Amino acid sequence: MVLRALRLGDFRPSAVIFAIFSVLLSSAALVSSADASEWSSAGSMVAARDSHTATLLPNGKVLIAGGENWNGVAEIPLASAELYDPATGNWFPAGTMANPRYSHSAVLLANGKVLVAGGAIEEVELVDTAELYDPATNTWTTLPSIGENRTDLVAGLLPNGQALIAGGGNAPPGSFSTLNSTEFYDPAANAWSDGPTMSFATARGALSTLANGQWPIARERGRRLVVLHCLHRCSNLRPCF
Repeated sequence: MVLRALRLGDFRPSAVIFAIFSVLLSSAALVSSADASEWSSAGSMVAARDSHTATLLPNGKVLIAGGENWNGVAEIPLASAELYDPATGNWFPAGTMANPRYSHSAVLLANGKVLVAGGAIEEVELVDTAELYDPATNTWTTLPSIGENRTDLVAGLLPNGQALIAGGGNAPPGSFSTLNSTEFYDPAANAWSDGPTMSFATARGALSTLANGQWPIARERGRRLVVLHCLHRCSNLRPCF
């Protein structure tokens, strides 16, 4: 079972949506206070899924993209997406990606569109594709591919409007290799470029923004962080300690 939590700041400042997705469950719930003392139903999604992404859009809706489902025999990667509207409590289809994927990344760009990149369609078959969701048209557009296959990566939006993807895992035949590479996506040029190399490889990490403009990437295991020092472009990556 996978639990996703997302704060609905644009619609209900004190509310957090918890969408609980497993191979057998497609339900979601809202908690209306920080101490989780009040819960209410958020309905059921169009399709049960796990290993998806959840992105809060500028209009207050939540985009759920990709993931995988169980067909009784095997896990099936999903290309479908859906929207949750907190104003009505309803779920709606949000188009179909060109490529199914799970354990990918998603980041909201400054133009209000959502960049989805990487992921996997099987444990040993990863993807290097990227796509863009446009809430205005409820459609997906295929983008240039990222530099290398990666799954369980992290992504974030930089102050200069570019998106960063970092780390993740790669799966050569018969093995799984954790990555220390990073890449930038420039929406203006619709192009990817190589970013700095992290001092250690990490997958399934977490990326956040500090008040001083640094971008810590927390490793899944261990206590080291990687910080982007430049406010306008990532120019240096090093462990905090």
